[in-house]
Amino acid sequence: MDHQAFAQILGNYGEFVGAIAVVITLVYLAVQVKHSKEATEASTRSAEAAQKLSLATNHLARVDLITRALRDLTASDDLVNLRNKVVNNEQDTLTETEQSRIRVWYISQIYILDSQHYQYELGLIDEESWLEAVAVIRLQAESWKNLGIFPRRSAFARAVEGIVQGGSVNSEDSLRL
Repeated sequence: MDHQAFAQILGNYGEFVGAIAVVITLVYLAVQVKHSKEATEASTRSAEAAQKLSLATNHLARVDLITRALRDLTASDDLVNLRNKVVNNEQDTLTETEQSRIRVWYISQIYILDSQHYQYELGLIDEESWLEAVAVIRLQAESWKNLGIFPRRSAFARAVEGIVQGGSVNSEDSLRL
């Protein structure tokens, strides 16, 4: 066997080994892609579960805040009477202490509603929950104005202004009220 024939045989073996290496590499890459896809799907499922848990936790916290505020209101005949005077635009008949008490109660309501608006902006509460908050804002906004109290956070203040003026509150327009 001469040198050229030997080189030819080595070249053929090299091509054969190279082809096998390519096939092995392709199989390896296919396995890696499959594992990567499975990991991505698992991560996505985990993120979706975490989002659902976050939504449920926020809903529970929201319900707790609202329930406590309503319990405070109904537990005090005095507070109910003060609120009724404000709703009936009779806040001028309140003493300074009474005005302070009802203002603090309404400010707590503003903070609860502002928190709900912020959570809605972040997508942490759903449209239905936000529309419930909008209904409360429509009921309370005039009383806030009568008492001279206004939302502090500018995005919420703009939302309240839009709601009071009858602005749209659907998901596309909610942040532009």
